[in-house]
Amino acid sequence: MAAHISEQAKRRNEFFDDLLESLTTELLNLGVDEQSASTSAENIAFKLHENWQGISIVFTKKPRLVMERLRQQALSEFNGRDTAAIIRKYGISENTFYGWLREERKKVEKELDEQQGQLDL
Repeated sequence: MAAHISEQAKRRNEFFDDLLESLTTELLNLGVDEQSASTSAENIAFKLHENWQGISIVFTKKPRLVMERLRQQALSEFNGRDTAAIIRKYGISENTFYGWLREERKKVEKELDEQQGQLDL
């Protein structure tokens, strides 16, 4: 008789397999040979398991790193007139996008002020 595996156990195993595959792929993309990539991916995954086993981990929908990448991509594609298209494409609110634009403008203004200060010397 086959042992019954819970859906939660299946998902945990799928997560671990996906983690191994993702780590291996990234290492291969960096030029690591296949055997070393596979071994390193396993070592990383097992180290994570060793450090975090027994802890429930929840991945937020849009953590800071994801939001920063989203921000960079959205701002790089913005042509000054396509706000609605950018908001739809990236699934962000209008307030979020306009906040990003304000932050970017302040950053550019600060850089210009610093450059002007250097010219005044």
